[in-house]
Formats: sequence, structure tokens, C-alpha cells
Amino acid sequence: MRPVDSLDRNLAAKPVLLLVGSDMSVTEALQSYGRPFFGRAAKMTVQPLHLADVRTMTGLDAADAVDPSLITGGFPEIVQAWRPGMSRLDFLWESVANPLSPLLNTLQAKRMLAVDLPLSAKADTRNKRYRIADPYLPFWLAFLQRAIPLVERGRSDVALGRIERSRTSWRGCAVEPLIRECLCCGCCLTRTGRGPKR
Repeated sequence: MRPVDSLDRNLAAKPVLLLVGSDMSVTEALQSYGRPFFGRAAKMTVQPLHLADVRTMTGLDAADAVDPSLITGGFPEIVQAWRPGMSRLDFLWESVANPLSPLLNTLQAKRMLAVDLPLSAKADTRNKRYRIADPYLPFWLAFLQRAIPLVERGRSDVALGRIERSRTSWRGCAVEPLIRECLCCGCCLTRTGRGPKR
């Protein structure tokens, strides 16, 4: 008897729960002491495809497989759309021409990107705006990513100065999702703390 057959037979007799998630902190919290899955779960992190895997899937030589790896980020769903032997330009041309292509749709499907339509009395689906869906990540990308090396060198004063100089222009765009959410749910507050006038 093969070991796989034995494993299949043993697992078939027991209930198996498979938890899949992309938020590592939540997954780790479920497995911490005092939590339901402590000592009962195995963690497996799935990394993006390696350059060698992308090379195999695209059928390109090593040098030509670098672009597919960079363009797709190693996301298997996107790499699968890159037909073997397809050039970079052909892949981009085909993907950009199709709004449902994995290249354009994967981050939206994973809720990493949000799509906003203009707030208007008349429906307007042609002027979509794409933004990072995570409410904290835009601030991190705009300021903290570049501030970390300064902070590590003891120059948090320089980092804070850069944040303060750029904050107003960044805030103008960053506040739009908050305003949109307030307008959609009717919970906007005026300066006096009262709700919107009707």
C-alpha cells in the first residue's frame, strides 16, 4: 500500500478544516495560545512563483523570463495567462485590451484595489478611479516607507519634516474615500458635530 493511500483513508474518516487567508496576523492569532486552533493547525506560507517557475510556465529563456516575473509579480493567476512563448509586448497588448484580464483584475478581486465611481445623479461607469483599498497602506507608501531609513539613523526629525511638508497635498486625495463613505451612509458630521442638513 502506498503512503498516499493510507493518508487518504485516514483523512477521509476525520473532518478536516482548511483555513486560507492572506492576513498573516489573523492567521497567526488563530493559532496562538488560548485560541481555537492552538496546537491543531499547521501554517503554510505560499510565496509568489520563483523566476524559474515563471520561466517554465512562459516557455521563455532565462533572460526573457525576467519581464514576465516583474510584470506579474509571480501571481500564479496572472502567470497562467501568459501563454508559452508569448512576448512581453504581446502579453501586455492582450491583457490591457481586456478589462477582465488577470493582469488588470487580480488585485481588485483580492480586494487590494477599490474602484470608485463618480458620485453623481447620473450613472457614470466610464470614469472609474482605482485606489488602494487598505486604509493604512497609502500613508505608509507615501511617507513611512521612505522614513524608515532616516529613523534607523536617528533622524526622525528629518522624516517628520518631510511628512509635514507633503501632508497637505497627500491628504487632499487620501481623504476622498472617507468623504465618499460618509456621503454614501449619510453619517457626515459638520464642524458643530450635527448631521448633514436635509
